[in-house]
Amino acid sequence: MGFLARTPRLSTGRAAGGRNESTIRVDVTMDYGETESFEICQLERPYRELDPARIGLSLTEGKDVLHRLQRIVVAAQAEEVCLLRRFCDRCHRFLDLKDRRIRKVDTVFGTSYR
Repeated sequence: MGFLARTPRLSTGRAAGGRNESTIRVDVTMDYGETESFEICQLERPYRELDPARIGLSLTEGKDVLHRLQRIVVAAQAEEVCLLRRFCDRCHRFLDLKDRRIRKVDTVFGTSYR
């Protein structure tokens, strides 16, 4: 499978009032070259403090980011698999869609529907 999930990139900038704003995004590139960018979350932290409670992600925020990332990755992989299965192996034509059910994928982090 040619699915690539690039490492989430973290862009930072200083906001007014001495706070650091960060945005976590993930780029998903399919085997056929299409790329989509998803924003996972935005963080705002004071940039002059190194208090352990205020630096980095809290456990709750980390779990939320990981859950959102998992949903994006599973949805992209399921979409690509379903799309690639619609091509005929013999004539290489796009086959008609006969099934419109929602796909259920069980993962370590829970169930995703696509």
